[in-house]
Amino acid sequence: MLSCEQIDATFIESEQKVSRSLLKKKMVPGNAYYGKIPDGGSFPLHSGTRIKGRRLGRVTVPDDQGWNPIKDQLCETSACDFNPELMHHGSSDYFFSVVQRDIRTDWLCLDSLAFRDFVEDEVAHLEDGLRDGSRYVHEEFRRSRYLLFCRNHNLAIIPPNGANTGPVVDYASCQGNEVIDGAWVFESRDSGEMDESHVRVCINPLATGYGSDGYYGQIGELTMDMLDLAKAQLEYEDEGYLGDTGLWDVLLAEQRMANRLVLQENALMGFAASNVEGGWNLLDLRQNYGTERVIRDYSLRTDRYAMKFFPDYTFNTAMVAGEGYAFDSQNPETWPRFTRVYAYVPVKGQYAGVVFQRNPNFLRAPFGISTILNKRVMEVMSFPDTSGYGSATYGDMFSWDGIAKWRNPDWECNVKRNKGFWMLNFRMAAKQAYDEEGYAWFHRINLGLALRGNTCVPNTPECNDEVTPYCFDAFGGGAGDVDTGLGVNAAQNN
Repeated sequence: MLSCEQIDATFIESEQKVSRSLLKKKMVPGNAYYGKIPDGGSFPLHSGTRIKGRRLGRVTVPDDQGWNPIKDQLCETSACDFNPELMHHGSSDYFFSVVQRDIRTDWLCLDSLAFRDFVEDEVAHLEDGLRDGSRYVHEEFRRSRYLLFCRNHNLAIIPPNGANTGPVVDYASCQGNEVIDGAWVFESRDSGEMDESHVRVCINPLATGYGSDGYYGQIGELTMDMLDLAKAQLEYEDEGYLGDTGLWDVLLAEQRMANRLVLQENALMGFAASNVEGGWNLLDLRQNYGTERVIRDYSLRTDRYAMKFFPDYTFNTAMVAGEGYAFDSQNPETWPRFTRVYAYVPVKGQYAGVVFQRNPNFLRAPFGISTILNKRVMEVMSFPDTSGYGSATYGDMFSWDGIAKWRNPDWECNVKRNKGFWMLNFRMAAKQAYDEEGYAWFHRINLGLALRGNTCVPNTPECNDEVTPYCFDAFGGGAGDVDTGLGVNAAQNN
């Protein structure tokens, strides 16, 4: 039988395996942002937590000055004149900060593992989960900050029709679908950081004429014209193409959206979308870039963990019913709120522990955010690994990149060091660059998805099985240290 020391040594040695696998998985084509948003080096040490940067503005030649004629006569000439025009330049300031996040697993009792039949499978499964979890944190950090930094927060809208029967989409002419800029914003947490789970959208909750969907029917689908409008503006800035393929990297919030865009293109161009695939090697694009479909010069990909939303019916109803409420298109606090729904939700395991299962609300969420991924918008800075400073050390190299480290602290309640957990520590900084080149659309995913009667507030016990604390002191665990037998005070005071 293995001793606790041998099992502990196995956990410690497995750290390098976790680290190497994490690096290998970074560049998989299925990633939407991780590995595609540029890495900007390490956050500078000994410079505080908030750094001021400066960016030089565009330098262009004046357009309206014109040319000067040359006059050269016997006693008069302008050939030697020197009247230069000025090419102005300027700069702007910006700030970026480092943020951190610490995650750990439930406590594990090493003694109990020695008696389990499938301990290798269970530990291997945990290690896979740690790798995937670390990659998800990196991916989500880049997703949320990229969409936050996109200066062009476009909203797809549909004007009301005269028949008062709901929105009308004419794909043959693309009329009736419009887009407005600066029409949605993320909320902020009390810490001052962005709230990835809530957005405010500039639609009038007092508007009528949108049929059974109510005022939410003001929000339309993403169209090819919207993509073309953004592309036309981006072409004045930089060729933010996908590698050397000449394709714009479009990240869609839902796979079915690609089919809707194909319907638009076929209606406009005589089934051109069905015949465009001959110009590219789709197998090569899929394997190297994750491309699922090519329309015009757009590479369409699906963000598997995209930001998708339900209306926050309870919040919005209370806001509109408030005394003196009036909609103000310039004040986001008067805009309806939408709540993000996530792909997985935690539930109590049938045997023990907490498991995450696919959230059905994620698949039928009616609203989402899509974007053209432009690598010039931002970069992500990592935080340097360190073993400490002088004689004050961590004992080993401390990683801030989310590499799983096995910890079994020598606390009074853990003198045998037979209880431990994996710890993942993250520190990153999102540094904006050319944020004016970022375009993101808040839109209806599919007008065929009905809102009426689908008013379940996501991520609440009414929709999902609530996870409550319980006691299980062997493999797995509960909501916190109180369930491990270590005692809350012992965990906090040591």
